[in-house]
Amino acid sequence: GFASRWTRFVRASMLEVLHLDFVRTARATGLAERSILLRHLLPNALLPLVTVVAQSSPALFSGALIVESVFSYPGMGSLIWESVVRDDHLVAMVVLLAYAGLSLAAELVADLSYKLLDPRIRLGEAAIT
Repeated sequence: GFASRWTRFVRASMLEVLHLDFVRTARATGLAERSILLRHLLPNALLPLVTVVAQSSPALFSGALIVESVFSYPGMGSLIWESVVRDDHLVAMVVLLAYAGLSLAAELVADLSYKLLDPRIRLGEAAIT
């Protein structure tokens, strides 16, 4: 389900970036379309996708509850379900804390991948403008 949304998001981002000035300049200098696509368009279009994927990570983690319930897999999803049903609030809080940690880790990976995709982004500076 997420792959189709993300593919549409990349397509929309590519169409938006396609008409910017630096693409026109790259075409005017005689670069091949493949080079323009892979070296100029794709990194600029992937920046919003990285944000969307990182913000979708909690939904990916919470989907384990449904899969583990349907297929009777022992895991974090079934653990949290059983702890809620049995009123074991301490275990439920620990599992939710683990989910929160995984979400924070996904956001950290997204922030660090911005630096790889766009060298203009500097780490350590405040983003408040």
